[in-house]
Amino acid sequence: MTDEFETAVKDGGIFEEADSRIDIEEELDERGLDLSQVEEAGDVSKKSSRSEVEIIEDAIDDLGSPTMEAVVERAGEDGVAREKAEKVIERLRKRGELVESGGTLRRI
Repeated sequence: MTDEFETAVKDGGIFEEADSRIDIEEELDERGLDLSQVEEAGDVSKKSSRSEVEIIEDAIDDLGSPTMEAVVERAGEDGVAREKAEKVIERLRKRGELVESGGTLRRI
């Protein structure tokens, strides 16, 4: 055992944490919720791990030669608001990183 673990056990902190987690699980269960789903839903690191620009770029790459509407819809599925997605697309166009031709978007 590590010193930190032994100290936590001696102080009772490790048991308090375990008891607290059990209480939370019981409370969620009573409400018909699953702890793992709640933790996943609350894990903002997954949601914020990609920037809005990356989400737009990934949508364009994944969809092939998509329309602007298709990219905006895909970005919306990944949590980017319509207005923000449109602004990001316009900014990428102005920077020369994206072109629209024949109604479809393409990364350069």
